[in-house]
Amino acid sequence: SDNVTLDFVKKAMLGVMKAFPDFIFHQGGDETIPQGGCTWDDIHTFEKEIQNFVNANNRAPMAWNEVFSKPVAGTEPNAALPGTIIQNWEGSSASATASKGFASVTS
Repeated sequence: SDNVTLDFVKKAMLGVMKAFPDFIFHQGGDETIPQGGCTWDDIHTFEKEIQNFVNANNRAPMAWNEVFSKPVAGTEPNAALPGTIIQNWEGSSASATASKGFASVTS
């Protein structure tokens, strides 16, 4: 992924972490679509970098189920790293994420 973009996102996240010292940090991760030269591998690399960054800042990462289930069901856990809490809403279920060892929330 683009280091300028990643650096910008990390700086923004640090500001949010400072303002909201909660242990769980929701990183989003929904509505990602490969476009132009950006591939699913690029998206997954970026999402993993963010999860590692959240962990490195002594927080528990939480992400929408797309981090777990995209690009297609049956290839899970895709970009979701162990310890990331998955928030399910459409496209996967708590049983699907839990069966792979992820704590999950359904909304």
